[in-house]
Amino acid sequence: LDRENGRYKDLIAIGFDAGKTMKGAVASQYFYGAVAQDPFTMGYDGLKLCIDVVDGKTVEDMDVPAVWYDHTNMEEPDIAKILYD
Repeated sequence: LDRENGRYKDLIAIGFDAGKTMKGAVASQYFYGAVAQDPFTMGYDGLKLCIDVVDGKTVEDMDVPAVWYDHTNMEEPDIAKILYD
């Protein structure tokens, strides 16, 4: 996705992931940005949900927390902590 001379220079690419390849594409602005799930909150809330089930409580579906990141905010502490490899 060469932004200067490439065949797809006008294409806007958006991703969904937080791995090394995606982070590199976002940081270099080949991708406009991406959505990344928050695995820490997902795990914590998911475990609480499981405990409630075991305790016989009524549970509801859980929202999956996610963030939008791009080259301008991916170093912010709240976002950077979930952009793991």
